[in-house]
Amino acid sequence: MSTVTFRFTGWKAVALIVALVAFAAFRATRARSAMNGQGREVLESWIVGELQRPLLADTTLTLAEKGEAVLRLSTVSIWTLDARGPLDDVVVRVELEPNPAFPPGFELVRYYRMQYSSLIGWSYKGPGSALTFWLAFI
Repeated sequence: MSTVTFRFTGWKAVALIVALVAFAAFRATRARSAMNGQGREVLESWIVGELQRPLLADTTLTLAEKGEAVLRLSTVSIWTLDARGPLDDVVVRVELEPNPAFPPGFELVRYYRMQYSSLIGWSYKGPGSALTFWLAFI
C-alpha cells in the first residue's frame, strides 16, 4: 500500500490561501447583503413585538391606554445594521433610531442571532451579545 502526500509549497500554497480568503470574503459579504432585505423586515417586526409584549401583559393599563401605547410603538426604524457569520447562524448588531415612545432604559444597540433557510427565509434564533458579534467571523 502506497501513501500519497501533498505538499503545499510555492504556487499551490498561494492558490490555496487565495481560495480560502475568497471563500471567507464571499460568506462574510453574503450575510451582510442578505440581511438588508427580508432580514431587516423580520428584525423590525421582532423588535416591535419585543416592545409591545410587556404593554399587552400590563394589567394596570386600560384598553384605550394599551391601544395608544401599542400604536406609538408600532414602527421601529433601524439606523444601522451589521451582520457577521454564516447564513445558518448570523449574529446581527442593530442600532435603532431614538424614539420617545421607547421605555426608559431601552438600549438602542441590540444584538440578535438569526438563521436563514431557503424554504422559510429569515428567522429569529435567539438573543446575541457584543462578544458573540465580534467573535462571529466566518
